[in-house]
Amino acid sequence: MAVIDNLSDTQHELDEMIGQTTMDVRFLTYIRPVNMGEGTGYAVCTEEGAQLAVFASAEAAFFSARQHNLIPMRIH
Repeated sequence: MAVIDNLSDTQHELDEMIGQTTMDVRFLTYIRPVNMGEGTGYAVCTEEGAQLAVFASAEAAFFSARQHNLIPMRIH
């Protein structure tokens, strides 16, 4: 899975990974740190723990989750 480090690409990348979410439906998602070898990335995960995307910063992960009508929660 590629690390997304450019916020302008986040909308397109997550649309491909999780599809379009309708505006009246909101899903809980978890943001958790993951080891990326050269540093820490931040994964956007489903309630069941499936990893949807990895971002270079926690802020990018939260921003992208919110843009897709998800409710992000941090896991440490």
